[in-house]
Amino acid sequence: MLLCSNELFVVLAALGGPCEINVHCLLVSALRRLYVRVDRLEDAISHFYKVINELRTRVSMLEKQLDVSAFGTRFPGGDS
Repeated sequence: MLLCSNELFVVLAALGGPCEINVHCLLVSALRRLYVRVDRLEDAISHFYKVINELRTRVSMLEKQLDVSAFGTRFPGGDS
């Protein structure tokens, strides 16, 4: 469960008495760092999927060429 900074402030105030502004500021900055890390992770995952899809496309193309070349069809620059 992800809480926004105001909800975290309320939770800490309820658990440990009055919270100081410094604790609130630390929580907000920690949350910002976490959001940045999550954003970077999402970017890395997106890039990974793009690379995997590109590799799948290339493998599929090579498999089709291999199937066709097994029947003796000539490709430009090919030996068969």
